[in-house]
Amino acid sequence: MSAEECIKNVLEMSQLAIEWNLMTGTNGNMSVKEWDTGIIYITPAKVDYRQLTSNDIVLIYPDGRTEGIHNPSSEWKLHKTIYQHMPNISAIAHTHSPYASAFAALNMSIPAVLTETVLSLGGRINVAQFALPGSEEIGVGAVACLKERNVCLLAQHGVVAVGKNAFDTIETALNVEVAAKTTHLAMQIAQPTAIPQAAQKHLQERFMENNQ
Repeated sequence: MSAEECIKNVLEMSQLAIEWNLMTGTNGNMSVKEWDTGIIYITPAKVDYRQLTSNDIVLIYPDGRTEGIHNPSSEWKLHKTIYQHMPNISAIAHTHSPYASAFAALNMSIPAVLTETVLSLGGRINVAQFALPGSEEIGVGAVACLKERNVCLLAQHGVVAVGKNAFDTIETALNVEVAAKTTHLAMQIAQPTAIPQAAQKHLQERFMENNQ
């Protein structure tokens, strides 16, 4: 991808996150990595996502240098750590969507009680260990979970989704919020039960086929 394409993808992810109610104001952050150069294009700190332009996107070079008219997102270490440990990833979405964040607040994984949770996400969404926002440790904890799924909850914080392209990544963040909301609503009626393991295995095989 060219620099222009990377910036366009970050802006589109941010716009969709606002449109899909995954973020509000300046909360959350999006990034895309340019594979050829290793440069990370990330949303800035303290800029309203509804007003973002290409000039607002900040570049983070492999040596840690930044370039832009703003400071990078306060969670830039989360993004940089994930990219370092997951070289096949080219986009990251970190959101504070309310229903998924409610599960994160309880340090509670989102169970695989819906077929769509397995078909679109691969199964139960686990919670990464707690770490302070803005730290490198929060990225280390996330990587441990992301090696199993392309998304995880950050304990008492929010959601982080990764992918090989920008749209798949932000769609994954949306699918987590939908799964969390539906599961929460079901729990108001009764305690839902997980999909049987044999059925989960079958659905996971379909998930893998669709994501090759």
